[in-house]
Amino acid sequence: MDKGRIISSTADFPSVHVYERDEPSGKIYTIAFSNLESMTGWERFFVLFALLGTLFGLTLIGMNYHPGLGLIILFCGLPAMGIWAKESGPLRREKIRDIELDYSCNKFRVFVNGSLELERPLSQLKHITVDRHPETDFERNNRQQKGQKGAGTFEKTHCLFGWFGKGGAEQVILVNRLEWPCHNSLREVREAIEWVRTDVVRTSAKDENNDDGAWD
Repeated sequence: MDKGRIISSTADFPSVHVYERDEPSGKIYTIAFSNLESMTGWERFFVLFALLGTLFGLTLIGMNYHPGLGLIILFCGLPAMGIWAKESGPLRREKIRDIELDYSCNKFRVFVNGSLELERPLSQLKHITVDRHPETDFERNNRQQKGQKGAGTFEKTHCLFGWFGKGGAEQVILVNRLEWPCHNSLREVREAIEWVRTDVVRTSAKDENNDDGAWD
């Protein structure tokens, strides 16, 4: 998808790009960035299936040379694969996120890897915040009751929230980001959105009014 021309710089937002494109209905602004997040259930299934397939393939190869070698590969590989999958990141994925502000169609859209994930009326967006995941306390309490150490997935996640509706009554998670320890890096995305909503749109509207006046 052609996002148009970039209107931000790395001095403005080091890890986020802001684009502007002209459509027949009007201008559309896109905030684009990469985002580390937990895989979906299907993504995890395919990754674990591939890992298990590789492990059993190595086990069969080892058994062809010596039965003991095959067993060593199997019994050492299973726990090693579990630790690697949990700690080293194959169940996490860098995804491309695009947030569109379409003023002409009154649409606020969130895309993941080019696919539409969320759509709301842009006029109902009251404000945007960054905070920890809503399930953090529940996950932490549950983990502590079981005597488990180490932060869970929700504890390692912070979110970009959109507040929609009357007075911002509806809280919607726009983006989750895996980041531990948390540096609230989604704040940069928030600032880019607010920059478009305030400075860019206001300046664009002023320029259009001046152009219209030039023909009087």
